Amino acid sequence: MTILGEAAIIRRRHDGTGSWGTDGRHTKSGTTDTAGVGSFQPPSGETLAMLDLGERARFARRLFTSLELRTTDQHTQVPADLVVVNSVVYKVVHVDPWSQVLPHFDATIVRVNE
Repeated sequence: MTILGEAAIIRRRHDGTGSWGTDGRHTKSGTTDTAGVGSFQPPSGETLAMLDLGERARFARRLFTSLELRTTDQHTQVPADLVVVNSVVYKVVHVDPWSQVLPHFDATIVRVNE
């Protein structure tokens, strides 16, 4: 499948929630990188309105991709997927899976300040 304006992306997924050491410090879980392609588009006004004020101030984009993406799971405390494009890291804040005609994921991503 060829996507209009596609770019190479890397999905960085956390393997778990991490753990607490005996010294009381939190150790982050490892990550797994998966290569894919996606199409970056500017966010619509509706998409921007959905974001929190702090997220609106950061660089937001819509991403269309066939890679499965997930947001933060508040119940299990598993962090959201990260998407890396040209060494710039974005966090997935919203995902709509689509299964009609061409199965894909429509995600809202915001730039991470690293």
